[in-house]
Parts: sequence; structure tokens; C-alpha cells
Amino acid sequence: MREANNHFSSIADIDEFVEVLRRYEAGELDADAFRTFRLTRGVYGQRQPDVQMIRVKVPGGLLTVPQLEALADVATEFSRGFGHITTRQNIQFHFVKLNDAEGLQRRLEPVGLTTREACGNTVRNVTADALSGIASDEAFDVLPYAEWCQKHLLRDPRFGTLPRKFKIAFSGNELDRAQAAINDLGFIARVLDGRRGFRVLVAGGLSTTPVTAWVLHDFIPAADMPLVAEAVAQIFDRVGNRANRARARLKYAVKKLGFEEFRNQYEATLAEIRARYDAPVPMAAVSHESDLPPVPRRTPAADPLPDFDAWRRHNVIGQKHAGHVAVLVNLLLGDLTSAQFRALARICETFTDGTLRTTNDQDVVLPWIPEAALPALHRALTDAELARPDARTLHDVTSCPGADSCNLAYTGSRDLGRELVQVLERERDRTSVRAALNGDIKISGCPNSCGQHHVAAIGFHGGIRRVGERVLPLYELHLGGQIGPDGARFGRRLGKVPARLAGEALLRLVDLYEAHRQAGERVADFFWRVDERLVAERIEPLNDVAVDAPEEMFQDLGTERVFGVHLGAGECAG
Repeated sequence: MREANNHFSSIADIDEFVEVLRRYEAGELDADAFRTFRLTRGVYGQRQPDVQMIRVKVPGGLLTVPQLEALADVATEFSRGFGHITTRQNIQFHFVKLNDAEGLQRRLEPVGLTTREACGNTVRNVTADALSGIASDEAFDVLPYAEWCQKHLLRDPRFGTLPRKFKIAFSGNELDRAQAAINDLGFIARVLDGRRGFRVLVAGGLSTTPVTAWVLHDFIPAADMPLVAEAVAQIFDRVGNRANRARARLKYAVKKLGFEEFRNQYEATLAEIRARYDAPVPMAAVSHESDLPPVPRRTPAADPLPDFDAWRRHNVIGQKHAGHVAVLVNLLLGDLTSAQFRALARICETFTDGTLRTTNDQDVVLPWIPEAALPALHRALTDAELARPDARTLHDVTSCPGADSCNLAYTGSRDLGRELVQVLERERDRTSVRAALNGDIKISGCPNSCGQHHVAAIGFHGGIRRVGERVLPLYELHLGGQIGPDGARFGRRLGKVPARLAGEALLRLVDLYEAHRQAGERVADFFWRVDERLVAERIEPLNDVAVDAPEEMFQDLGTERVFGVHLGAGECAG
């Protein structure tokens, strides 16, 4: 079972956290030193005083039944009754008291979950294709490799004080569902002459200056993966910019050195690492992966509900294993209540192999569902209010936390997400909305792209503009972004819209797509090539806000207060 490699926690980590917190509260450790430490333990300051956001690592996105139960307990006991899936497959809890961080960690430790190095200048959560092991188009199952890589690098003192965060992803094929192209280090599964291995990408990233990754190797044997990961991380530790946090990511180091010089240093470092190991790094856990289905079990039978077919259309995908399918659970903005965590635990016990996977678009994948059990599963999801249709379509919106909790955000990106979902639901039968289902929407509350707006067919990032004496909350549009076999393509910046008119802007954009698309053209490709003047004709009139415009125009979505900018020191970007 997968659980064998799914334990990442340590009691010693928690004991150390308690001791360092004691020293800080006793005045033996200054605020800056404590801040650096707590960030490496997944504990962030929020926009609100005296509460924290705590991030829980979920390597490869894999969660088991006991882990779901523990997460439910944490949401109830220490947070606000729900958790939030991030675009790196983690689970975040907000509004946690600092003195509750110990209790939170101790509840998660027995089930193998950790907050260690979920934040800070560390190797962050190692992500993987959420369809690993079940996708019919994968080269091979990359999830065990992602889990192994996380274990190999976790708690290594060499990689706990890097110049900046370091992100790793594993994709099962060239479609790059795990987004290796926007990670510091990406492994894309390939099979060459019967050998398993990886195409290796390096130094991708988003934030305010997005960069698609360079190809470091067209192919390496799978056994070389740990050595490559160590070598790239070591070079980053050595050449990353420690003087300027805004220019500290690996992409800036590669830009400064030039890719050829970076490659030369990498090859020298890799040779040193090879010489240091007497034998290949053991990867025993990876060798135990199996394509065998779970032990056969009796699953409930049920008649289909009236909306079953509509739900099945986009939420059920085939597996490579006959008789089984995977189900996509379309979460509203990545949120799961305590009751829903528990409901998913019961669903996994009944219908799956005992696991589920979180995704980088803030949803959940339920694997190994017997096809005959789909009507009963749909009923169980409906009872838990988890049967939203249209997964991985225009209706499935991704958003960062935004001004709800983040010090860096200008706008309430989650409120925009809710607004756009409501607009699309009201306009479900509009022909342009139906035509544009192949698109996706991603939202960030600031330019830093935690909501990944750069790689969306339709992306929004929050900003402001002064209109007379007042401040107008707005969103800048990024159109035509995507990730695929050719790497990352970043959307064109094609206009701005007031926050209160973003829903109208979305409808104008899908109407434009319907009117001018070519046969078979997808939303992302349409907005990549369309004449920007056509976009401007639809969008610019919305941005014409007069000095004497109604007060409502100067309110962010989700509030009736006149908008004001309240920025602080950011800790949680990415």
C-alpha cells in the first residue's frame, strides 16, 4: 500500500518547536530569529494580528484515511472549521493561535503529516501528477519517486537555509500535469529503450517575472534522480542571491550566470556527488510500486440521481485499469470543511484504495473507483455537498487566499472566485459559456501569482488605481496562458477591469471567444493569438470609471467598505 512511504513527521521536530517558542517568549530569542525558524516549520504570520496560517505538507498530494480524519480534527480544534488545498497540493489552516501550533502538529504527527519545511527558504512540498499510477497516458507512476525525493531531502541541513524557496515537481508525461515547467526543478517521466527515466527541467517559476524552465537533461535514468536533485539544490545554495530576496530564486541565478555556465557548474557538482557515493542511492520504496488493483471489496449499489449524467460528464475519467475510473471532486476554491474531510475519509474506506490525491488546481482525485459503484459514490458526494459538476472546466476556478489573510494581497481574490463561479452558474445555458468550458480561470490577489494567473487561459491579478481621492480595486487580465509539452506559456496582459465589473468582463471575453474562434480552437490558444484590439474593444469601456462614480465601484467584492490598501510584510508568497 502507498502508506508505507507516506510518513514524513517527527516528534523531535515538534519538541524542538516547543523549546524554540519557549525561548522566544522568554526573551532569549529575538523576533527575526524566531520568524526564520517558525517559517521553516510551516507557521506564517497573517494579515490579522496574533493568528497564524499553518501549512501542512502533502508530498505528491497523497492522503490516507487516518490523515483525513486528523485534518478534520485540526480544522475543528485549531482553525475555523475548514482547511484549504493549495496549488502545491498542501493543506493550509488559517487563524491558528501561535500557542496552538504545538497541538496542531501533535495531532498530525501520528498519521505521518508534517509542517516541516512547508515554508521558508527550504525545499518545499514535492508535488506530483495527481493521476500518477492511474493515468492511461503516463510513461510510468511518478508518485513513488516524488515521495522518495521528499524523504531524501527533508531535514537535510544543507537544504534548510537556502537563499529562497526551492520547488520540485514530477509529471507522468510530456503534458506536464504537475507543472514541472514552472518549478525550480522538474522531472518528466520518459521511457527510453525500455529504461525508465526523466527529462529534467530547471529554474522555472512565476511571481512577477515568470520564466519557463530550461531543459537540463533530455533523459536521465530514474536511479540518477536523487543525485540530480542534490546537485541543483547545492548550486542554488552556493550561487543564489542572499542579499536581495526579490531576486533570490533559482531563475535569477541562472539568468545572471547564463545557462551554459550554470550547466558547467552543475556538471562539476554532479560529478563530485557521484564520486562521494560508493554505490547508487538506494530507492527501495520505489521498486515496490504495483499496478495491481486494491483488494476486491463490496461497494454499495444505488440508482442514479437525476443530475448523475451531468456530474459524470466532466468529473469521471478513465483509468488504465479495466473496470476502474477516477473521480474528480470539484471543490469551491479548494476548501474542505471538517465534515467534508470526514466524509472523504468514509468515501475512501468504501470506494477507493484507501487514499485520495489533492491536485494543483485545488481539487481532489478519488482513484480506483469500480465503475459500477459510480451512482452510489455520486450519492455519497452529494450528501457531503461535494458533487459540484464541471471539474477541470471554466467553472472550476483556482484562487490564492488573497486579502482574506495574506499581507501581500491588494484584493480579495477568493471573493472574486466566488463571484465568477456564481456568474458562470447563472449563465450556464449561455452558448458562449458552454463553448468556453475548455478554458480555465486562475486568480491572484497581487502580481505574485500564488493563484497561477500567468498560466491560465483567463487569469486575473489584483491591483489598484487612484481615481481622484479614492482608490479603485481592480484586476489585470492575463489571457492565453497554459502549460504543456512545449513548456509554460504566460498569458498576455490585455487590459484591466474594476473588481466590481470582473464578472461582466468574463462574459465579454467568452462572448468574444465564441464569435471569433477557429474550428477546434481552445480558449487558451484563442486568446494567445487574437488581435488585442478586439479584446480592448470589449474590456476598455469597463475600465472607464469617473471620479464621481458610485461608492460601490470603490468597494472590493465581498465587502461594503470603501476600499483601502492594507499591505504588510509578506511571508507566504508561494
